[in-house]
Amino acid sequence: MRNALARSRAVILTGPRQCGKTTLAQTIIHRASPNYFDLENPLDEGRLEHPLDTLSRLDGLVVIDEVQRRPNLFPALRVLLDRSDTPGQYLLCWEALRPRCCAKPANRCWAAPKPSKSADSTWPR
Repeated sequence: MRNALARSRAVILTGPRQCGKTTLAQTIIHRASPNYFDLENPLDEGRLEHPLDTLSRLDGLVVIDEVQRRPNLFPALRVLLDRSDTPGQYLLCWEALRPRCCAKPANRCWAAPKPSKSADSTWPR
């Protein structure tokens, strides 16, 4: 995931519920950071009432967990991603019913490949 963030403006981390997406994202940025948004938390969701204003003021990597809960964020993310070619702007955690599905807003994201067989015990399905 760090390699993907080093070369892509946005990375979507997708998988089924309880597979470790949030835990993995929190190895990159702490949940208490102002750059971390958990959209199951009403306070974080409220902070994104005006996403362009809020997100454009932040520096560094921004993590948006449970991004599938706010599909109206993607137009704002497209605008913000178009402003800079800097890699590692956004990590979007997306709960998916099928672990191999991935959405790529505006073709600016890189999806991590399926873990190898040796990693299957680390990534329950």
